Amino acid sequence: MKHRFIHLLTDFGFKKIFSSDQNSDLLVHFLNALLPGIQPSKEVFLGPQEQQSFGPKDRKAVFDLHCTNEEGVRMIVEVQQAFQAHFKKRAVFYMIFPILDQAKPGKDWDFNFRPVRIMSLLDFEIENLVSDAYYHQVMFQNINTNSVYLEDVLIVHVELPKFRKNLHELESDLDHWLYLFRHLSSWEDVPEPFQKAPYMKLIREAELANLSKEDRAAYYRSLKYYRDFHNQMEYREKRGIKIGEERGEKRGEKRGIKIGEERGEKRGEKRGIKIGEERGIKIGEERGKEEGIKIGEERGKEELKQKMAIVLEEGFKEGFSLGSLQRITNAPIDHLAKTRESWLQKRTGWSSPIIQSS
Repeated sequence: MKHRFIHLLTDFGFKKIFSSDQNSDLLVHFLNALLPGIQPSKEVFLGPQEQQSFGPKDRKAVFDLHCTNEEGVRMIVEVQQAFQAHFKKRAVFYMIFPILDQAKPGKDWDFNFRPVRIMSLLDFEIENLVSDAYYHQVMFQNINTNSVYLEDVLIVHVELPKFRKNLHELESDLDHWLYLFRHLSSWEDVPEPFQKAPYMKLIREAELANLSKEDRAAYYRSLKYYRDFHNQMEYREKRGIKIGEERGEKRGEKRGIKIGEERGEKRGEKRGIKIGEERGIKIGEERGKEEGIKIGEERGKEELKQKMAIVLEEGFKEGFSLGSLQRITNAPIDHLAKTRESWLQKRTGWSSPIIQSS
């Protein structure tokens, strides 16, 4: 899809606008917007643009401008297209170079270097930075007094993906600049808030129709790299997410199986206890029933024996014959005879011969 204006986050677009002396007024306005509350610059002088990079990948993902203002303050503005490992430490390390450049040979240098400002426009969100803020100023701080320890060193990070203001919400100069970085290349017409200085000068410089043939070719090469780079990053991110999900599923499956087994064991144990209790109760009831029957039978026999003894004693007192008592109790004659003899002995001490029933 063709567009009217160049993309400011490409290497070509960024340097086209800010790296020429004729656009130094744009750079001054942009720097002052990036440093609210800091003494503004009146003019800047571009320095050598040989960046401090650490390999081909770094040179392609990071591009920057080195400049000094009228007070000798050293400033570096860089654009980073993709997250780099140890980003915060890298920013501190990167800050060392403009300080070392000021060191004078010999032992007379007293370390009184001019202030250094490192400003990074990030086309990504900083990892492990839990904040919705898109603008960050970083200085050395005295933790005990909660005061700035050294004002001469300042790091600024701007997370462009977190800048989500709409056109009617723009207030500060920084808002306008960040909106340009995010949306200029998608414009067909220039919105009213930008139809004024210094933005109109930038917009004229950024219009593709105003570029020479060589510059257009250079821009499209830069744009191609920008798009390819972001497509690669997006692919790696999606690939990483997919791999992470697959590994997570496997770990989750193993973990789920383990948890399922543990829960199954617990449920099985409870179920086993319940079944065991039910079976135990049933067995106990059956055994109890058998024992109860046995005890009942024994008690019944004892009660029957006691009742028979009472009946026989009454029959002996009344003088019933053994035949009569046999018919009443259905007991054997010899048992009745022995019982009567025992009864008589207890009463009189007399023993009688066994009388057979007739």
